[in-house]
Amino acid sequence: MALAGSLAAEPAPPGHVELKVGTEIRQSEIVGESSQFPAGKHVIAWTRAYDLAGAELEHVWQRDGVVECRSNQRIKSARLTTSSWCKVRSPGAWTVEVRRDGKVMTSVAFSVR
Repeated sequence: MALAGSLAAEPAPPGHVELKVGTEIRQSEIVGESSQFPAGKHVIAWTRAYDLAGAELEHVWQRDGVVECRSNQRIKSARLTTSSWCKVRSPGAWTVEVRRDGKVMTSVAFSVR
């Protein structure tokens, strides 16, 4: 537990995931994070999972509510970073969801122009 005024980060809750989208990964971190990308670009969904060893997570990429790409990742350790990519060919409102057992854990939205 952090003390009031402490700069120490609180630990992530069990079964927690972080999700970001960007254009590349360097040293296990997302680079080029944005809420808008040009059509035809490879976009990467970066996920850091906490306390989910043994679980299977799915990245579901949707454009205007229609699934465009899917990727499954087996989580092998208590803290793991994983990613998937999708070539965002068409303009529209895009969303990437992280699902576990068919339930959405988190999502991120971005637009493609």
